[in-house]
Amino acid sequence: MRPEELVIRYAIGSWKSTITRLNALFDGLSAADFHQEIAPNRNRVIYLLGHLTAVHDLSIEVLGFGMRDHPELDESFIKNSDRTLEVRAPLLPT
Repeated sequence: MRPEELVIRYAIGSWKSTITRLNALFDGLSAADFHQEIAPNRNRVIYLLGHLTAVHDLSIEVLGFGMRDHPELDESFIKNSDRTLEVRAPLLPT
């Protein structure tokens, strides 16, 4: 295997591993936990999740892997800071 292929394989494996760990973290939170600040006077968990989702969605298109699925998240989670706009309930776990 060429060095370039190894780097690509490692990067994709790392990306998938990080997503798996974040899913496990967020799956373990209650609905109330999503409205807690990460640290005093910092972003809430729900904003962090939305921002990570929006940036991940954007990276798919930027890297040329396909079209974005959720460009509507940009307004709430990339263009604006936490508490600027109201976060809609569908992002919360059931």
